[in-house]
Amino acid sequence: GDSGKIGSDGVDHLGVVLGLAGADVDYDLIQLRDLHDALIRKLFHQSGRYVLLVVILKSSHLLSSLQRLAAFFANAFLGVNHSMAHKLGAFHHLPHGVANAVILTEVMRYNAAEVPTKMGTFSQYQYPHALARYAELGRFAGCTGNTDEEVFENFIAKLEDLKEKIGIKKTIKDYGIDEKYFLDTLDDMCEQAFNDQCTGANPRYPLMKEIKEIYLKCYYGK
Repeated sequence: GDSGKIGSDGVDHLGVVLGLAGADVDYDLIQLRDLHDALIRKLFHQSGRYVLLVVILKSSHLLSSLQRLAAFFANAFLGVNHSMAHKLGAFHHLPHGVANAVILTEVMRYNAAEVPTKMGTFSQYQYPHALARYAELGRFAGCTGNTDEEVFENFIAKLEDLKEKIGIKKTIKDYGIDEKYFLDTLDDMCEQAFNDQCTGANPRYPLMKEIKEIYLKCYYGK
């Protein structure tokens, strides 16, 4: 229904913020911290199914930030979460917000690894910093902890709670996607997600076998 679409669209906006925060591209010139504050703080201090729509409509500050971002979103580097979501939409017709939401926390866990198999490709970054950036957003959302790892885990739990409140299902399979067809298309999805323009800025540069592992985890659940 409309409320489900509102929720999935809102999580798509949230995924944009998380993707930009973790990306190996310097977006300071567009004042991402303002966007973080406008979305993350307000998002997690309200409740109800329509919270994401309320935040988007009532926050002129957020709207201003999003308008500044909109001009280059079509060419932005948002990371592998969006790359993988694009292919779930293309192959299995999941709405983009839903596709982003259902894989979001699994991709965040993947990105937060301090010793990845392969680092991101932008040379100005000497080491991964996705965990620290996710923890920063977690603190914006009111999460606490003695370490970045603890804050991150509490942030993941809060995101899962939010997804449940707005009707996001637990797994890809829960959306009625046929198992055989999913597995038949999996290799093509992985290859296309790997080649998606968003993938290059991911803080961990993914191997295709790692993309496949994430898809399978998100299809079946842990």
